[in-house]
Amino acid sequence: MKKIILLLCSIMILVLSGCGSSDDTSGALTMTALTSTNVDTTYTVTTTITYAPPSGKSAQGVEVTVVGAVDGVSISPLIHTLTSGSNSFAYSFTVVQGVASKYVSVDANIGGMKASSGIVIPAI
Repeated sequence: MKKIILLLCSIMILVLSGCGSSDDTSGALTMTALTSTNVDTTYTVTTTITYAPPSGKSAQGVEVTVVGAVDGVSISPLIHTLTSGSNSFAYSFTVVQGVASKYVSVDANIGGMKASSGIVIPAI
């Protein structure tokens, strides 16, 4: 009986070790350069975030924390959970153009990994 329980526990550990986790700090987290699209006096800022898990692991269930910021003030926080077959997702938000230029940045985090990108929205 003990051997059967030990065997079942070993199988469960192997299965769980192949799944993604928000604690993963290996693999690669990347982000495309921010792009901005001007519509009148607003800009839509967009990026694509991609997580490549380590060999033999799945990205399914991995949580990516994303925060946009305008001139250092955080906006549009998001926790995105990756699903089966999807290691990438788009993140976007709108910035109102002002009398001064604005620095817009996006930070993405998984465990100890971080990806960042920034762009300047010009003044009116």
